[in-house]
Amino acid sequence: IRYEDILNPATAVFVEGFADEEFYRGVAGKLASPAQVEAKVKFISTDGFKNIHAFALMNILLSHKVRSKTQLVVDGDAMPEAERKKEILKDVKKHLRHGTDIKKLDDLEMHVISEHELEGFLLDVVILRKILTGLSEKQIQDSLSFYRQIYDGAIKASEKTAAAIQAATRYCKPSLLFEDPNTNPNHVKAYEAVFKNNADFLTFRKALLVAWASWKKSHKAPFAELFDGIDIKKIPALKEPITMVEALLK
Repeated sequence: IRYEDILNPATAVFVEGFADEEFYRGVAGKLASPAQVEAKVKFISTDGFKNIHAFALMNILLSHKVRSKTQLVVDGDAMPEAERKKEILKDVKKHLRHGTDIKKLDDLEMHVISEHELEGFLLDVVILRKILTGLSEKQIQDSLSFYRQIYDGAIKASEKTAAAIQAATRYCKPSLLFEDPNTNPNHVKAYEAVFKNNADFLTFRKALLVAWASWKKSHKAPFAELFDGIDIKKIPALKEPITMVEALLK
């Protein structure tokens, strides 16, 4: 581990994965110059807070000799913010090496995003039109509205426990609009049933799966490059990450 990787910026921000790291760097790159970003904030992927290197970094940052501020940015997973924070801190403490002074964790800032996961920030017509060139704005908007209706209904119907929410959102997490981890017939049938076999939505989702796979192959930084050529401050879906990153840059 190179100290210069994390000790130069004013704030080290631990995020859940490489996509999150790229996404937030992309947002920061639209709000400040590369030099300003480098001086102010370093986004560090933790592979879902299970990566041993991330916890080695965490041990360094918990040292009283290190002055960098630290922050965690985590997916909401549809859980109440207080419960999600409690869950994450428990996991962090479990992985820290024996004897680590964890008092500094009390001052560790944590931002639980309002979306279930990162992909929720991408559910905007302007952003998706960059990928889905074959669908009209109305087709995209109608499909997004239908998706939100199903997702919100699942959350409302579930108990506010991690297990119940996980079961309720199994087929309607936003990431499943971009990548399908399981294409066996039973999964496809269950997914289509959740979305009421709505032909228009299923056509939209299939088109997005194909288009996103193609976008990722043709772009070195697929998440960050979604912002090229657009004014991100005019995208309602990006208001939360923009506000958070602006605060870090200040």
